[in-house]
Amino acid sequence: VAEAVGICERLPAERKVALMRGLYLGELASADAKLRQIVTLLREVAPGPLVTVVTADHGEHFGEHRLLGHEFSLHGELLRVPLVVHGLEGVAPAVIPAHRSISP
Repeated sequence: VAEAVGICERLPAERKVALMRGLYLGELASADAKLRQIVTLLREVAPGPLVTVVTADHGEHFGEHRLLGHEFSLHGELLRVPLVVHGLEGVAPAVIPAHRSISP
């Protein structure tokens, strides 16, 4: 679709793409800080066990596959999003690099 309609026929210079990537990472840092504030407030008003679950709805393209943003694609850059679960008693921290089926 992107090639058919000429989307990102010419990407911005790498310097501009790097600037966009940096701004995006800044927004993520801002979201992290806001989440930290929310968790801190929750711990103050509701002491006791707290399970936090955080995810995202999509990733972003920064020139990969000649695309920018998050439209016109089903590439991994958009589909691989984090799922963080924190606060489950007895569960050690882990990174699960691939989908795993859960048996009933």
